Amino acid sequence: MSVKCPICLEEEVTDFITIPGCNHDFCRGCLTTHISINLRGNRLPYCPSVDQNNQTCYNLIAEHIVLENANNLLDEYEFMKIEAAIPPQDRFYCPEPTCTHPIS
Repeated sequence: MSVKCPICLEEEVTDFITIPGCNHDFCRGCLTTHISINLRGNRLPYCPSVDQNNQTCYNLIAEHIVLENANNLLDEYEFMKIEAAIPPQDRFYCPEPTCTHPIS
């Protein structure tokens, strides 16, 4: 089976990843780059698919996909998931200048 990657527009992609929950397909290289750019920018990686009405999918990319394709960034992913689970008004951070971890 092959798919067309909506990012690079490659027609016959055989090494692809399907995002669980929304079932959008991307070539491994494009999705790995998307995950890395988002995590390095301190953003959780969401499905980058856009529909005909220019609406983004916003399905969070599953942890096992991050682990399989960008495992060097798994710690950042876990940290951002924990941080995102805390409502902004309830977030408090470690006062140490070199630490950015939330505390409860």
